Amino acid sequence: MKSTFATKIINWLDRHIFGYVLSGAQEVVAVSKTGKKWVNRNFNVEKERISVIYNSFDLDTSALKIEEKENIVVWASKWIKVKNPQVVLKAYMEVADKHPDWLFMLIGLGSALKHEHLDLPQNIRVVEQFLKHDDFISLLEKSKIYINSSFSEGLAIANLEATAMGNIPVLSDAPSNREIAKK
Repeated sequence: MKSTFATKIINWLDRHIFGYVLSGAQEVVAVSKTGKKWVNRNFNVEKERISVIYNSFDLDTSALKIEEKENIVVWASKWIKVKNPQVVLKAYMEVADKHPDWLFMLIGLGSALKHEHLDLPQNIRVVEQFLKHDDFISLLEKSKIYINSSFSEGLAIANLEATAMGNIPVLSDAPSNREIAKK
């Protein structure tokens, strides 16, 4: 109940406050073409007024040793419905026993992941916390696969970071995921 109420408040604020700010903005910048379409559709901002500057990051990958990566699959995000963590846990449950030499990790916090009453295989780890950015990057240096199962994204910087760190990206069919997969 608390989560639904908070979501309604956030949606109201998005529509009214964000819409008000956008209506007076001289220039609008989106982080992806998908984000540009979303702003245009939801706030009636003319496409010509919206520029796209892709998210970026600064990582030194010069010392990265791909051959030393471990059999780790990572999914890390807020546990909210749009991020779709339950489908990842279901997939992990289907493959974990067949691949006992792999570690399958779900990292984050929220109410959309229901795992407490499940008998999870030992190679599935549910980490109930958000990692500090440096710890997340250290994990990506070791892991081989990064999963993004979101129904919708602006432009997930973690997808870019994971790929830069040598992870194979497994991405949902969200428009922004398709957009960056083409790049």
